[in-house]
Amino acid sequence: MTDEEVVVMNKRMKLGSIAVALPLLIIGFKTETMKVLLSGNIESLQNLSHGSLWLLLFFTLLLMTIQNLFTIIPLILLISINVSLFGFTGGYIWSWLISIAGATVSFLITRYWFQDFFAKYVNSQWESKIEENGFGVVFIGRVMPFMPTSVVNIAAAISSIRFMKFFYATVLGNMIYFFILSSISLGILSIPWENSLYVVSAAFALLVIMVIRKRRKKAGRTPMTPPE
Repeated sequence: MTDEEVVVMNKRMKLGSIAVALPLLIIGFKTETMKVLLSGNIESLQNLSHGSLWLLLFFTLLLMTIQNLFTIIPLILLISINVSLFGFTGGYIWSWLISIAGATVSFLITRYWFQDFFAKYVNSQWESKIEENGFGVVFIGRVMPFMPTSVVNIAAAISSIRFMKFFYATVLGNMIYFFILSSISLGILSIPWENSLYVVSAAFALLVIMVIRKRRKKAGRTPMTPPE
């Protein structure tokens, strides 16, 4: 089998899988179960799970994955649900863990199934910035409140960034940002504190970028050989 035949076969497999998955996805979003999940009503969610902790964990994981794929659910709402269900510590940690899982799913789906499609719509300047400083850009995207999670995932996936850089930036960025959102959802932080912490997050993100660039410059320098 030639390289061209392999490419054609891969494209057909991707189109076939999309043709199967898309109708199922549309049907799934129209079910009563999904409507209850997307409503964000905690009482309805508890009734749907019939008191099962495992079902609650599964439903919240599903919602976070959807949020990372499409960003149709406010992130603060999902974190508030988790904090209400599992307490501050449990809700924060669980939100952080499932956000990493959701981001990973979104990244892999985009890279292996939709990379060619999304590459047409993502700003080339944003893509080049990710390729130049992947970890830093993804990290900043995670701690900035105005940046949709799905956009960060898609932009990173269509670039040449290595998965592990994306993964580590997501782990660190979400750990910081989700702590802020968890605190806000519980009422620990007032609006002035919220704004202050956003500034601190941005400053920390810039500090990380500066450290990474400094290390790169040092690594790029070649030692001078003494004259003979």
